[in-house]
Amino acid sequence: MSSNGDQKKGFEPLHKGHAIEQVIISVVMDSEIPEGTLTEIKQTIGTPEELPAYAELAAVSFAVGPGLPASAALAPSTTGHLFRKVRPDGITENELKAHRNTLSFRTTLYTRWNVLWSLAKTYIEKLLPYYARHGRVAQLSLNYIDKFIWYGAKDQYDITQVLRRDSPYLAGHIFETKDLWHIHTGRFMLADDATKRLINVNSDYLDERRQGETRRTISIRTALIDSFNQAGFNEFNLVNQQLIDSVDKHFQELHELDKVILKSILTADTARRIALS
Repeated sequence: MSSNGDQKKGFEPLHKGHAIEQVIISVVMDSEIPEGTLTEIKQTIGTPEELPAYAELAAVSFAVGPGLPASAALAPSTTGHLFRKVRPDGITENELKAHRNTLSFRTTLYTRWNVLWSLAKTYIEKLLPYYARHGRVAQLSLNYIDKFIWYGAKDQYDITQVLRRDSPYLAGHIFETKDLWHIHTGRFMLADDATKRLINVNSDYLDERRQGETRRTISIRTALIDSFNQAGFNEFNLVNQQLIDSVDKHFQELHELDKVILKSILTADTARRIALS
């Protein structure tokens, strides 16, 4: 560890003031858009200053059948467009992907939710109408990874510094072992008459390699997914500004829910350190 790390002791959030490693915001449609619409989307995005690098996403198909070569490759087809900003060390800071049926924004530069959502919403407002021409919104997804790093002697790990024993998202046996572990838990809930909501939480206590060193980490991954037009639910088929406003509302709700979930997993002191309380 660095000399700065040696001065620390115990589990520390990944960043000063918050523990978020990355956030992914996704909109999934119930049908694919044609290549012409995908081209329109690329033209609409243009060359944004905050996403200077571009790559075309393509797929290659192989024809199989009597009289054909063993691997007759068909012409590659465009499956999407990728815009991103990458640091000199290869870490992606911001990334926008426009696939045939999915629009997603990923960042590792989280500061505040309002800043992130303002940027992501700008692209959703511009691009979602192109997708809505050809289908309905099937899912809205918000994914967080929060991480805490151990500083100190390797035989003194104490997860109770970070994790609540009474959390409904953790199994009690993890507090009785010094070994590494993984917990996966999830459940569906009724968000409203048109929304089936999935809460998925993955917690890990692992050793990870970083810059040639091994460090002990606690990682909490929350995947919150609102699904629409499900059996037994009301139809969700909004258009134009009503659709944009509804997407905005759902992501705001998912963000607030993520904070509630994380607060129920972390100790009160840890929650205060990352501005959850």
